[in-house]
Amino acid sequence: MKKNCFMVLLIFLINTFCFSLTSAAPLYGDLNSDGDVDSLDFGICRRYLLGTTNLNDIVPADLNGDGEVDSLDFGYLRQYLLGHIKVFPIESMATPTPTDVPVTPTPDPEAWKNNTGTINLGNTITYTGEGIAVEGSIVKITSGGDHEVFGTLSNGMIYINTKERVKLRLSGVNITNSNGPAIYFDDVDKAFITLTKDTVNNLSDGSTYIYEDAKGTLFSNDNLEIKGKGTLNIISNYGHGIASDDNISIENGNITIKAVKDGLHSNDETKVSGGNIFIEAGSNAIDAGEEIDISDGTIIALSQKAVFVSEIELIITGGTIISTGSYELKPSSNSTQPSLYMNLGSSNPAGTLFRIENNTVNVLTFAPSISYNQLFFSSPMLKEGTTYNVNIGGISTGTNTNGIYYGGTYTPGNINLTTTATLIP
Repeated sequence: MKKNCFMVLLIFLINTFCFSLTSAAPLYGDLNSDGDVDSLDFGICRRYLLGTTNLNDIVPADLNGDGEVDSLDFGYLRQYLLGHIKVFPIESMATPTPTDVPVTPTPDPEAWKNNTGTINLGNTITYTGEGIAVEGSIVKITSGGDHEVFGTLSNGMIYINTKERVKLRLSGVNITNSNGPAIYFDDVDKAFITLTKDTVNNLSDGSTYIYEDAKGTLFSNDNLEIKGKGTLNIISNYGHGIASDDNISIENGNITIKAVKDGLHSNDETKVSGGNIFIEAGSNAIDAGEEIDISDGTIIALSQKAVFVSEIELIITGGTIISTGSYELKPSSNSTQPSLYMNLGSSNPAGTLFRIENNTVNVLTFAPSISYNQLFFSSPMLKEGTTYNVNIGGISTGTNTNGIYYGGTYTPGNINLTTTATLIP
């Protein structure tokens, strides 16, 4: 009798377990188990890939069914949220028929670094390294490599077209081009710009382009990474200052952009993790198809239109941001650093000071070089929930660097306002 009862109980448990397996199918893409697939799940996936969070269950995040959660799954989630796909690959998978797949050697992804060279610009262009050619005043790079660039090109361009990675180390470069970009990564696996320490580099384009796909003075069709301890000055007379059809990542460097359109423009993510960036934009200061992620550095963004534009979110976790222009995109709930925002109503002429104080202690004294009626400020110095005094106008005897006044004496203007620092102002 006991044996029969045990068998009945065992069968019941097995059936219950099998039923739970078949009835609890995962909602793919729902990483926080709230029943929806949205930007919150996108943020969780991103932080998991960066190693800043864990997943309780990888099944909803494995969107292509390969047993891993990686950048491919991140890409599928992005396409789903943007409406480019309706279902994830795992949801339309059929059971594969095993086949014998020939094993082919995996190419060395770092082989491009072995092709090092130099490019000396001038009336006569000279170079070393493989996959480089000169046609008139255009330097063409058709192989992956790591090249240091020197000199001046008065009406020409560096043009890159290869499936490999290419790094250009700018070491005192001056390039102007009357009919296109100064540097054009037409097709690469990834583009790298390194600003050599203590060098000043200047890039400018023309007011018309003969290259239909190019969008800015420094343009890449693929991921673009910029870093270094030098200076880069960019003037855009046609389109954007720095543009990429994929991601833009700025790690450090001193970068000044004056553009008739956007300062930084990417079709995917724009990430700033360091550096000193000054932008004067005729359109938007930073425009990204995906998220804008700012974790460090100093950004001064002066815009005739919107300061930040993103189809996903603006994340601020560090750095100093001073901006004027319309404020259409607020920091998302993933932001951890407080910010201040003020709509001043009427426009103030270029050069009009504003000063932010905490109990008479100066936090920021700044004079935008364009007219403004809105201002935004985010800094590690701000404390969430603290109310700050903002004075418009006045005079400072301090030293002006890109609009920021250091030291000196400040004589207040006639307009006194207050605002409170919050994570989402």
